[in-house]
Parts: sequence; structure tokens; C-alpha cells
Amino acid sequence: MELRKLRVVAIGRTPPGEVTAWSPEQLVEREVRSWSRLLEQVQPDRPELLLVPELCDRPGIGLLAPADEFEYYRVRGDRVRTVFADFSTTYECIVGYAAQRRSPTGQWFNALELIEPTGTGGTYNKNHLVIEEAEKGLSYGQDASVLDRPIGRLAPVICFDLNFQELQDRYAAQHPDIILFSSAFHGGLQQADWAFRCRSYFLSAVYGPNPSELHDPLGGLIASSTNYTPWLSADINLDRVLVHLDGNADRLAAAHRAYGRRIRIHDPGRLGVVMLTSEDADLTAPSVAAEFGMELLDEYLDRSRRHRADALGRAALLS
Repeated sequence: MELRKLRVVAIGRTPPGEVTAWSPEQLVEREVRSWSRLLEQVQPDRPELLLVPELCDRPGIGLLAPADEFEYYRVRGDRVRTVFADFSTTYECIVGYAAQRRSPTGQWFNALELIEPTGTGGTYNKNHLVIEEAEKGLSYGQDASVLDRPIGRLAPVICFDLNFQELQDRYAAQHPDIILFSSAFHGGLQQADWAFRCRSYFLSAVYGPNPSELHDPLGGLIASSTNYTPWLSADINLDRVLVHLDGNADRLAAAHRAYGRRIRIHDPGRLGVVMLTSEDADLTAPSVAAEFGMELLDEYLDRSRRHRADALGRAALLS
């Protein structure tokens, strides 16, 4: 059995701020150079998953008229994507490439594609466009399926999407391992909320000067880019379960006594919920929880819902 640990990197490059007198060809060449340099800087970490911001190879924000922007994308084609595909192949890394892409049917989407060493691992098209995006010619995405890859279950989200509870609910029901948030805005407290509500790690790649961040499934901040370094690099452990302290405190203590450093119990405080992870290839977090009879967080909440419904049903019968 292998540990389900993963090195993740998110790059939060600030888009170039000037395009005056640049031809589409020159703008494409600038993007190729810029991303090649950034990828060279993060490659020593050998990430297994790398994420970049929304529309990562757009030549600035709002600096081109819509017609000029579409001409730029026509000239760009797959040339910037090839830079990421080469990185994926060379370093055996899944890359979340977020860009404006044209579908085989001719529609344009604000998309996030998983580029893998062997090809593509699936594409998500932004479900909730800003109205101006739709008015300039982009199409709304409709599918929001978790992309089940060998490294884990990945759920792409793009910028304005973060504001919509219905999308969060769709993903939460699919039990993702990592939310991949490519964006031009940070989202504030919503990042931690999505992490906790989806019981998932949350990796964001956001335009500077806002930080790109990594949150754990309890909403806690694990890592962040800074004003000095426009990327984050961190390890995460996907072999995890969330356990409420109600009824489980003694069981958690017994597991800790039995396994010591072979497991980790992370208590963020104030939440009443902890995250149990395995640090040993011969153990899994779910097996430890089962061994000590722990009731997992969502099992406990569902039992509480049933108890309430039963009690109200009995009360209705007696009234």
C-alpha cells in the first residue's frame, strides 16, 4: 500500500499590464517565455499536481477589445498549452491549465483542462460566467463532474463559480479530494467554506497581488504564495477522515495511544471536528477509524438529522 501524499504547486502570476503596439504573435511569444520561466522555477519541487490562474495566458485584463482578443487566441492556438504539456510529460505532473479554449463545435469556453503525461485528463467549462463574458461570446458550461484521476478526485472551479451554492452542493455530493480553483479574484472566506463543505483540500491559483492558497478539509490554511514568491508548494495527505469529537474523543485518544506517530490527529480548535490522517503505508485512516468504532462526521450529522425527523414525527402523532 502506498501513502496518499501529494506535492502540489499553485502559481499566481500577475498578468502583464501593457499590450500597446504588440502584435498577436508577439503577445503569444511573451506568454510562452513568461510561463516557461515560471515553470523552470518550480520544477525543482517536482510537483505531482500544478495549477495556474484563470485565463492564464490572456494578455492582460481588459486590455484588448473582444475582436482583438479572439484574434489573439486564434494565433495562440495550442502554443502555450504545449509549454504545460511538455512540463507534464517531463516531470510526470498533472497540470491544471486554465485558458479560453474553442471546442470542436466552435464554441468558446473559459475552461480548465487537466493535462497529463499521457494526454488530457478531462476539461471543465466555467458554469457561472460573469455576464460580460457571455455577452462577448463565451458559452456557459453545464457539466460539473469530479474528474477521477489516479492521484485523486479533482473538482475544477473557475473564479465567479465560487459564489454559487448550487455548484458547491453538486461537488460536495461527489466527495472530491481536491477543489482546483483557478481565478482572477481571491474569494476570501469562501475558500475555507468550500474546503469544509466539500470535505476536501482546496488549492487556489489566483492573480497577484492576492495570494494563491492551500486549505485543508477543515478550512485551515496550509500554505500561501507571498509578495516575494508568486507560487506555493506543499504536501497534502489524501488518506484522511473527518471525525466529530462528540462521542469520539475517547476513541481518538485510544487510537493515538495505539499508533502514536503512525497517525496524525489534527484539531484546528473551535470547530468540534478533527482530521485523522495515516502516516504509515500499512494503515489507512478509514481502517483506523473503523477499528476504534469512530463515527465519521457526516455519519454523525445524518444520524442527528434522522433523530430530529423521528422526534418531530412522533410529536406530530401525539399532537
